[in-house]
Amino acid sequence: MARNKLTDRFIASRKNAPEGKRDDYQDAIVPGLALRVTDRGHKSFVLVARYPSNPKNPTRRMLGTVYVPAKSDRVPAKDNVPIAEGEITGGALTLAEARAKARRWLDLLSRGIDPAQQERQQKIAAKKRITFDELRDAFLDHYKGKAKLAAATRILYRDFAAWNGRLATDIDGQDVDLAIRVILDRGSKYQAFNAFGYIRTMYSWAQGQPRLGIKASPCANLSAKYLIGKRKPRTHTLRDHELRAIWAACNDQGYAYPYGAIVKLMLLSGARPNEIAGMSKGELIETVDDGRFLVVPSARMKGEDDDPPPPHEIPLTPKMIEILDALPEFSGPYLFTSVGGRKPINS
Repeated sequence: MARNKLTDRFIASRKNAPEGKRDDYQDAIVPGLALRVTDRGHKSFVLVARYPSNPKNPTRRMLGTVYVPAKSDRVPAKDNVPIAEGEITGGALTLAEARAKARRWLDLLSRGIDPAQQERQQKIAAKKRITFDELRDAFLDHYKGKAKLAAATRILYRDFAAWNGRLATDIDGQDVDLAIRVILDRGSKYQAFNAFGYIRTMYSWAQGQPRLGIKASPCANLSAKYLIGKRKPRTHTLRDHELRAIWAACNDQGYAYPYGAIVKLMLLSGARPNEIAGMSKGELIETVDDGRFLVVPSARMKGEDDDPPPPHEIPLTPKMIEILDALPEFSGPYLFTSVGGRKPINS
């Protein structure tokens, strides 16, 4: 078959093939690339090559239909025009795009890869790609029941709202750095530590969920120490007048139950909010030797999920017993509740 250096003018001048026939015009620039014209005048680009499905014989596959730009839009064809990622076979192509696509197919074939199969895989992968907000919601749904769900929800929605709509895989270390800088600029250093921790945890979790398509974390090469600074424990010892003010506030009408009672028990025991707020009747134990005490299960104590601490016993003082005995009675197991004891209050 004679080779022709295909041009827009040459393509536009081709007449219909004889009835029942198809004319092929092979390109002199890219091996295997050809213009095909049918008897009805339909024009397309095809690539003649040995494909993995039939390696013994050369076969034709359509790259796409011919798009001839208007004279006002026409530009000289360049061989290095990039092809959009995930381009679908059969789309309209300019001559330059057809040559670039043909070269890409030939490169894939030289490595034993079927271009059509790769494009199908790319389309499937594109459907799997999720946005940041979709990833965030999936993570928070998984996070349900965890002690810090409310804090995680608030931070991930507020401090990373600018990422909504972006592909989760497009978020990189610079994006994380910028988001953390915004938090630091408003003077919230410890909030920055929390925000960085939630983002890092979320992407680490996502990497273990193949269906989400997250293969890397934007926090992989980042360190909170260098990004934010050294974390110093915050300490504040309540003075007598502060304790009196807090205790008085706990007695205010509308606050005494459940939160007033929770705060009082925290002050008397030194326990964390979730350790008290999630208390159930079955956790209150009484023995002849030790009296009454609260057994806080591992699930409500601070620690790593994969290495939880052992249950913790908190002795109940007479004042704590007085507070507990004065709580309203519910049919459900939980002591601090807004739904009849069926679920604990959100601390």
